[in-house]
Amino acid sequence: IVCFAFLAAFMAVAIVESYIIIGGAVLFLGFGGSAWTGDIAKKAMMYAVSVGAKLFVMQLIVGVAMGSVITWAQTYEND
Repeated sequence: IVCFAFLAAFMAVAIVESYIIIGGAVLFLGFGGSAWTGDIAKKAMMYAVSVGAKLFVMQLIVGVAMGSVITWAQTYEND
């Protein structure tokens, strides 16, 4: 139960982080028009992609964990 609580907490933090970067990236993309400030827009997009990858990996971990727990529960009930 503690592991699932940690997974839920990390997932909640990642979701909040994604909402913040999505809102912030809209503002930072305006800096992409200049050669001097174009790096700001690039880094904001790279961070948004990294947060998306983090969410994807968290979903994979939760899916594997849930599958394992369901299998263990069914095995336990059959014994």
